[in-house]
Amino acid sequence: MFAAHSRVRPLDLDEAVCPGGECATKTSTGAAIYRVDRVHFTAEAMQLMAPWIEANIAAAYPSRSPA
Repeated sequence: MFAAHSRVRPLDLDEAVCPGGECATKTSTGAAIYRVDRVHFTAEAMQLMAPWIEANIAAAYPSRSPA
């Protein structure tokens, strides 16, 4: 996908979940970060990560404002 769309870049979610290389397994409220499959994030984790994701997208496109 990235080769076909030169302006698309992956967003490394490890930066949000593993700051400084230390990966969390629970949120600050005690909710699990990963689902049972240990690959996908829980809804609670995604809610906490949403501002981080939004900030990274906004930084990539500073001239655009949210709809």
